[in-house]
Amino acid sequence: MYQRALTIAGDGSMESASIHYNLSGLEQARGRFERAELYARKACETRLKHRTTEHPDYATDESLLASILDSLGRYNESETLYWHALSVFEHTLGADHFEIAIHLNNMAANCYGRRDFAAAEALYRRALEIKAKKLGQNHPSYEVTAKNLAMVRRAARQAHR
Repeated sequence: MYQRALTIAGDGSMESASIHYNLSGLEQARGRFERAELYARKACETRLKHRTTEHPDYATDESLLASILDSLGRYNESETLYWHALSVFEHTLGADHFEIAIHLNNMAANCYGRRDFAAAEALYRRALEIKAKKLGQNHPSYEVTAKNLAMVRRAARQAHR
């Protein structure tokens, strides 16, 4: 259906950027990260024909690409994309928007993958602060981030032994 939608939308259209984004997410969910990367890059490329790199739509595409690169173990490459997307979202949504917490959580996971436990801990703490304000400490999303923070602390202790 997505392939049919791409034919209808036309190559290079805003609609095709969204379809490529969706295809990328689908391939990521299937564990086919190389294919997901191709679709995510196409979404970014197409989106740039219609938006600037400072637009939230582009930052959303960029963030998906970063998560796929993380899945491929390409943490250094994804880190740059995460930081840029975060700056766009902070500028457009504000520093304490729930979407910021999601991106902080993703960036913390990236730091954990690079074994930068101090940075991961700081990012998880900031995400927890936002989630506590927006959702409360009993919300499942808060609890997931709290568990991630505990995991990072354990890993940091083990690394220092």
